[in-house]
Amino acid sequence: MSEKVLSPLPPNIMTTRIKAHYQHEGELFVQKRRHVPPDVPKMVSETVHDDMPDQHTEFFTHLSYFAIATIDSDGRPWATIIVGSPTTLIYAVSKIQLNVSVVLPEGDPFFSSVVNTVNATSRYFAGIGVDFSNRRRNKVAGFIASSNVVDNTLNMSLITNESLGNCPKYITVRKLEYCGRHPQIGADHQNADNISLNQECLDIISQASTIFLATRHISNVSDNTSDLGLNHRGGFPGFVRTYEENGNTYIVIPDYSGNQFYQSLGNIERDRLAGVVFPCFTTGDMLHVTGIAENIYDDEAERIMPRVTLITRIKLNGYVWIKEALNLKLLSPEQYSLYNPPVRYLAIELEKMKKPSKPATTNATLKDNNARKAFNGRCTTYALLLRHDQNLESNSANVPS
Repeated sequence: MSEKVLSPLPPNIMTTRIKAHYQHEGELFVQKRRHVPPDVPKMVSETVHDDMPDQHTEFFTHLSYFAIATIDSDGRPWATIIVGSPTTLIYAVSKIQLNVSVVLPEGDPFFSSVVNTVNATSRYFAGIGVDFSNRRRNKVAGFIASSNVVDNTLNMSLITNESLGNCPKYITVRKLEYCGRHPQIGADHQNADNISLNQECLDIISQASTIFLATRHISNVSDNTSDLGLNHRGGFPGFVRTYEENGNTYIVIPDYSGNQFYQSLGNIERDRLAGVVFPCFTTGDMLHVTGIAENIYDDEAERIMPRVTLITRIKLNGYVWIKEALNLKLLSPEQYSLYNPPVRYLAIELEKMKKPSKPATTNATLKDNNARKAFNGRCTTYALLLRHDQNLESNSANVPS
């Protein structure tokens, strides 16, 4: 039996569990650029909670998959998707503690970041649970209080200080079941300059209708304002675009309308770092990337991606591709959200294709406007979602796609 143990957090970290939930300057900057109503920051403080609601603890403990992120020793965010039994993957010890036990494939950058952590800053985590059968999702964040590795199983105690219900917009519905796979490292370049992705990695990006975006805000003032963020991004396959320039690879993610909190983009505005995990639910492959991120607005954004006025661009400085890393099997056709905007090409792609800047075609159509209104009615504010979490869970399965 081999064991690696991560010592408990220092006392000063543990005693500052309570998080300041006001929005930082990065979030406020993005809101101002996007002309967000001035009452939105107050809404954030009213809907983000220190403790997990009972509905969330129950939700997490019944999941057999969970997206999670942390920071490596260089301060870069990495995200992954952990999979296990719904009875053993996540255990809610209390409203502020989740215990996780999972076997991760060799090379997973989240795993290496946890076991090789060297300071308290690297101990932040963020997670998001998504039920792909009904589009329900909830976010959580805090600290990795302790961890150990026994017989290849990573055990973590997560202390939470942020909990938030999320809108079901842009989530692809899919039926999944556990499937034991045989992971194999396809490429491991966690630290690299002049990255050029091979065709297999590019294919993983182009097929993705679901990704998870990890960001960070490390404050120079106080630990209780620092955190890590992880959120879902979804759209039609191909909504994330890539290009190479001067020997570097960039990924471009368009911003879709949401709750206007701009937590992820605010973190990027402040710290300029981001990581993404791209899962392929057909093959089980996962592509993890990290890099230097920036938000690009208005005319400058449209010069890169016509007809889109806010994009996030990430210059990659690390990536890991693991074949068959995701122990999930797709059992049904994927049902895309009614609210997915058209896929937009990059200007350089349009130039090569010599096409006008029109949306890419998709097979998804809106058949029922009343269904759209009903779906939108449950996405108005996070406050309503949090208050009616039980209703969301019971009714989400009735949302047509």
